[in-house]
Amino acid sequence: MKRMIGLTAVLAIAGFGCGDDDGDSDTIMIDDMFMPEDMGGDVPDTGTPDMFVDPGTCSSGEECTAARGCRSAAAFCLESSAFGSTTGGADDPILNNPDGEDTPIDTPIFVGGYCTTSFPQDGITPSQCNLRGDDEVDPVCTGCATCVDIFGEDTADNPATFIPGMCLQNCAPSLDSNECRDGYECLLTQEVCFIGCTSDAQCRVSREDNNGVEGIQTPADCEDDASACTPDDCGEASPADPDACDNPGENFDNLVYDTSSEAVCNAASRCSGAPSTPTASGGDTCTTDSDCEAEGFCIAEDPDDGSWAGGSCTKFRCDLAGNECANDGVCQEAGVGVFACFQGCTVGGLDTTSDPATWVVDGVAQAECRDGYGCFWGGTAAGGTADNGVCLPIEYSEAVTVPNTGSSCTDDSDCFSPLGNGFCITSDAFPDGYCSVRNCAAPWFTEGTPEDQNVCGDSGICVGFDEEDPTFALCVQECTSADECGDGLGCVDFTTDSKACWPGCATDADCRSTERCSMAGTADAACVPE
Repeated sequence: MKRMIGLTAVLAIAGFGCGDDDGDSDTIMIDDMFMPEDMGGDVPDTGTPDMFVDPGTCSSGEECTAARGCRSAAAFCLESSAFGSTTGGADDPILNNPDGEDTPIDTPIFVGGYCTTSFPQDGITPSQCNLRGDDEVDPVCTGCATCVDIFGEDTADNPATFIPGMCLQNCAPSLDSNECRDGYECLLTQEVCFIGCTSDAQCRVSREDNNGVEGIQTPADCEDDASACTPDDCGEASPADPDACDNPGENFDNLVYDTSSEAVCNAASRCSGAPSTPTASGGDTCTTDSDCEAEGFCIAEDPDDGSWAGGSCTKFRCDLAGNECANDGVCQEAGVGVFACFQGCTVGGLDTTSDPATWVVDGVAQAECRDGYGCFWGGTAAGGTADNGVCLPIEYSEAVTVPNTGSSCTDDSDCFSPLGNGFCITSDAFPDGYCSVRNCAAPWFTEGTPEDQNVCGDSGICVGFDEEDPTFALCVQECTSADECGDGLGCVDFTTDSKACWPGCATDADCRSTERCSMAGTADAACVPE
């Protein structure tokens, strides 16, 4: 298992294993080795710029210094000197480094300065963009930048919660050219200019899992919590690494320079050419990136919930010319939020049974996908056929054999899960949880089963939430009054001829007889006691 130095792009699988994820925000994680020691994201005060230009000017991503400032009075200059500029060194040696293990590698952050109108820390910028905003153009970032999560803060259940992000310059990604400045990469997934590579050495160093403790631990991790770096066998008579047991605070995973790697920092300030497997395809099992196709990477099995069992190879932005999926991989966006390579499959597999009890058994209707994965429909646009799909992580609930849309729940296993697509929505907006089925508009669900065997159940309907994306469809509970719904939910208009249990309200009639609709007509409308 490896983690490349620099940035860790977080793959957010919309709805998989997190029913409360609204899937709207972009996430970038800054590797902790680049941040100030207190990990609070504090940026030293670099002074007040001597000159500002038009406050309405869009200047995100521009080169700057504290003295010169940015063209927009609302922007702040993030100077490279305020951040760490090297990786490795005597306290964090780079094994196999041709220049010596104690020699650090230059990894400059915000080369030449970076103007932004929003940085997620109080006092840095006059105002902050909202990661949970619904507007296509954030008023703080304006039309030339996007509000992005760089510290992994977008974890609140309530979608109304304000979470600050950073305004990053927009760009159109390319494999061999760069709309961003040197030292900045146009990220393939978020399509913004952010920290890229500046040397081939950066592309050949990674922190490997080599300390006998599951996962990756940095020197800062071990210093903060020595127990997190203590091997499990330290309580035994003859542990494998006695030194690690005696000094767990120094038992971090080492940085390793891959001397056989031909990876380079290309013209797009992006690392390419890392070791790969020519015969690999999207969806193959893996433990390291080198197990996958060229420019691909390994999504490691999650040690906490077991998702992505056995690891899964993939590659982002396979829709770009020259970056197509290798071998048998299928390029699909639905269910992932970005075009990526996975194993192809047919929704419903070879099973045409109408017995719902068989839909929740692992393997019965998913013969094409390996254990722990199910076939997620990609829509008619992804591959040209109505039944195409790719294998993605799912969870069967074999104990629940009948639809229970809208039922209270605390975990996905509480919900009916046909082809592994059931899940529990758990957020502040659903106090008791809410069972649903994602991808319910898939043709096997709507055409290959009898009408009286609706995957949403007798009291449920399948509703599309995006006119342009038929795969974004969920089962919701039909109702005639809010008395039929769970706590905190109203009975609201969902289609032209049906109402469903869902947060919010439009009038008092949408609420229980003992409630009224507060703030009707706004995004914060809710049923509250009279």
